[in-house]
Amino acid sequence: MAEVAGTSTAGQVQARFVTKLQKYAIPDTLYSIPTKIDVDGLSSLINGILKEDHDVWKDVAYDFLIAGEFLRVSLGDQLEEKGISTEAVIEIEYVEKLPAPEPHKSLLHDDWVSAIHADKSPKWILTGCYDNTLHVWDMTGNHKVTIPGHGGPIKAVSWLETSDHTHTFVSASHDQTVMLWRWDSRSNEIECISIGRGHSRSVECVAPNPSKQMFASGSWDTYIKMWSAELEDQGSQDDGTVQEGNAKKVKTLGSKVQTRVPLVTMSGHTEAVSAVVWPSDEEILTASWDHTIRFWDPELEGSLVKATFTAHDGWVTCVKWSPKPSQPLFISGGHDKTLRLWDIRSVKAPLYDMSGHEDKILCCDWSAGGFLLSGSTDCSLKIFKDSPSG
Repeated sequence: MAEVAGTSTAGQVQARFVTKLQKYAIPDTLYSIPTKIDVDGLSSLINGILKEDHDVWKDVAYDFLIAGEFLRVSLGDQLEEKGISTEAVIEIEYVEKLPAPEPHKSLLHDDWVSAIHADKSPKWILTGCYDNTLHVWDMTGNHKVTIPGHGGPIKAVSWLETSDHTHTFVSASHDQTVMLWRWDSRSNEIECISIGRGHSRSVECVAPNPSKQMFASGSWDTYIKMWSAELEDQGSQDDGTVQEGNAKKVKTLGSKVQTRVPLVTMSGHTEAVSAVVWPSDEEILTASWDHTIRFWDPELEGSLVKATFTAHDGWVTCVKWSPKPSQPLFISGGHDKTLRLWDIRSVKAPLYDMSGHEDKILCCDWSAGGFLLSGSTDCSLKIFKDSPSG
């Protein structure tokens, strides 16, 4: 059994290190390590062992998993929290530490930026503001179009489908409505397809299901509602207007605007619903200001609390999961001005805190191109670049 140099046998545990990264694998033997050791100490230990087997070795930063959870305190403290005996042999898995995201762009708006979504191409960014307008940008920071239409601040936006020139998206507003739009990027023409009415208070979040046939919205009225995302909906009624005073500013390409009602309404939360995500067409994940996260079956209206992540010092306003299915990562933003990067295996602390905003974060997104976006009441959109691990 190998011992860490310079330590006494008191307050030590026997550990075996495992990794799926063959180039960083160390001999499969037992190591005696102090219980007070932390992540930095374990990284130094692994690098020290690897240096012995390599003529030239550049230190690598690692993260360590104990019983499936990242180590964020001392080894002894985590063993105590998990109820693991120090008399047992501890299996410690190590992975290469995820590099910190890097600042990339800052796009200024005329009012609070309250909604963001980047398309999967990744080429376009859709934003919404407290001045009731929607905006489309490209990833280089060029502004493409300003879209009026809502009668209140924009609270949520989401792309539905994007092709070479035709793009559809939905928006939600403080005016209690959700709108379905079509944008021709070649001619820069905007068409409002439908207005969804049914919520009785501000609509805070909106998200399409993976098949893009429906989308869900969450509101201050505590309800989650599901809507048709079909461009031609037989159950719709012609409205003919977008919002009084704004309709003439939105080119509708000669078609009337439809009014739609929700397909399904789900109740269960006791406070405002602040975020909604579809893990699959059969499940909906929602977050609420009642401090709960719920999984829903759209047909059975069942719910299940999976886990609670705590670190924010204020209301959590947004959550977005990594676009890479193999990554168990998500980001969150809130009134504490901080964008946080999480791993679902680290419930006690985020991987990184990303600062830069001078006021509350109202929205965030994570694009397929590796861009982490956050919008704030400081009237700025911050873009961080997800640095790929080596």
